[in-house]
Amino acid sequence: MSFAKDLQNTGFTREQAEGLAARMSAEQSAFIDDRLAHEEDIAAVRADIEALRISMDAKIETTAERTKAEILKWIFSTTATQTVILLAAMIGILRAGAH
Repeated sequence: MSFAKDLQNTGFTREQAEGLAARMSAEQSAFIDDRLAHEEDIAAVRADIEALRISMDAKIETTAERTKAEILKWIFSTTATQTVILLAAMIGILRAGAH
């Protein structure tokens, strides 16, 4: 049974029932349409997600480069320190052996 028929059964005239049913249907459609995501909305969200992904990739890349640089500095300073210590020890041994 249709909504208009239900209205008629409760005392509305045919014209009133059909008019009210049509108006309510249009309002309901507009209400739902206003709240549903449309293709443009979905495309905008996808674009936002892609921009965020690109931004995060750039941040990760920058952080990775900084980390690599810090590790290389640490390796270089450690190697340099060990080299100085070994040279000092060898010079000490050579001097001790020369006397």
